[in-house]
Amino acid sequence: DLSQLQKTASVNKVEILGNNRNMPLWYTLSCTKESAGNALEMANKFYETRLFSAAEPDLMSDDIPIQTNK
Repeated sequence: DLSQLQKTASVNKVEILGNNRNMPLWYTLSCTKESAGNALEMANKFYETRLFSAAEPDLMSDDIPIQTNK
């Protein structure tokens, strides 16, 4: 239920980025500095509400600097 997602996201200060084009019931959310926790904590919190059948954090990051041997 999108309204439940919006309410839960608002309470936890999590931003809803949009839904998956191929799976329209799947949404991508983003934690902010004001969020009630990090991605793992928020995924757990959302799942533990029992309002959602799944919540998975994306622990990959594209902003990790690459080190090379000089």
